[in-house]
Amino acid sequence: MTIAFIFDGGINLFMKPQLFFKNDRFRIFGKFSYKNTQENYYGVGYSTNKNYVRSDTTSQYRYSGVQINPWFLFRLGNTNLFAGPQIDINYDHFTNPGKYLAMEESYTDAGGDAHGYKNFNSGLGFLLTYDSRDVPSNAYRGMYLDFRGMMYHKIFGSDKNFYRLELDYRQYKQIGERKVIAWTAQSKNVFGKDIPLTQYSLTGTPFDLRGYYMGQYRDKSSHVVLAEYRQMFNTDEDTWLKRIIQHLGFVAWAGCGFMGPTATKVEGVLPNYGVGLRIEVQPRMNVRLDLGKNTVNNQTLFYFNMTEAF
Repeated sequence: MTIAFIFDGGINLFMKPQLFFKNDRFRIFGKFSYKNTQENYYGVGYSTNKNYVRSDTTSQYRYSGVQINPWFLFRLGNTNLFAGPQIDINYDHFTNPGKYLAMEESYTDAGGDAHGYKNFNSGLGFLLTYDSRDVPSNAYRGMYLDFRGMMYHKIFGSDKNFYRLELDYRQYKQIGERKVIAWTAQSKNVFGKDIPLTQYSLTGTPFDLRGYYMGQYRDKSSHVVLAEYRQMFNTDEDTWLKRIIQHLGFVAWAGCGFMGPTATKVEGVLPNYGVGLRIEVQPRMNVRLDLGKNTVNNQTLFYFNMTEAF
């Protein structure tokens, strides 16, 4: 899956490949990205994130960065279990920070100044995954359970030492012809005394709580629970209109995010709901158009993507 946005003189290229080899005994998944865009930084922690004013003088900066994060998964025997290593190499560079952003406490504590901020992270990790989904990119039934850890350390060339643990659970139940209920629970946690600004756990992305600006809510721990109803329209395709309708569908979801400075301490709750349109471009592969509601800041955001959110 590849996404490219070009706007205001910026570019955001993002790819999440899913490659299967040897009758699905070996997989290569991952995340690869390049960005050069105007972005906003809101600080760390729920109260700061919620109340920080978004503007060109308070939160805006120019971001450029790259991430290379492949995962290598080997099937364990004849089971649905997979295990393997992952590598994460990423570089982040902030320039042209807003006048008041350059004085924000967490920004300056991390080493940022009026000229900007940069960090390089390099880490090694592992994955243990259970996957019984019928089609990983758009499942109708099955379960996905993923546990992963990552260690970033100076011995690998990283600027800082810190650690990451994540848990991702997803379940899918088909309740009719091309009708599915999907739900997920996710937990992302980082540990360390000197965490780079870009490596905190984010609550609210295009793949979970749609409606919150990506990066607005960040802390050392974030958790998400979400349920989504998905339905494609089914017709007999006797006319051209029915053939078009056959390729359309909709979704509706509701969920909530939780964030805090530790995995067990919740300081903020982020309710979320939304609806979306689906356009089937090939069997079990949809274009996704979503409208998500952020009830904390009373804002609605639009998303365009390929495949489902989870």
